[in-house]
Amino acid sequence: MGLLKRNISPYDCILFRSAVQSNYGGEHRELITSSMITTTPNELVLDTHPDRMPAILHPEDYEEWLTGQPEAAFELIRPFPAEEMVIHQSGEGLKSDRGGL
Repeated sequence: MGLLKRNISPYDCILFRSAVQSNYGGEHRELITSSMITTTPNELVLDTHPDRMPAILHPEDYEEWLTGQPEAAFELIRPFPAEEMVIHQSGEGLKSDRGGL
């Protein structure tokens, strides 16, 4: 998977976590869910994930993402520059997400 050439903070990847209350067969349950915002892959990620990569923000974009208008935040959802990432793979049975390609 791609890793940034710089140290990563927890805020680099946009990840949302929420608690959802549901009713299953009359039984009330609270579920913990999460989701990740994705965008089109850059050239580095494309071979591993041909249809997506996590949206990654530069630190200078955090403020706009958190406090700006929705339209401005949406513009930040774009492929992270490939030249600022490296691929690091290790272990047996690495995940292959080529969808039979």
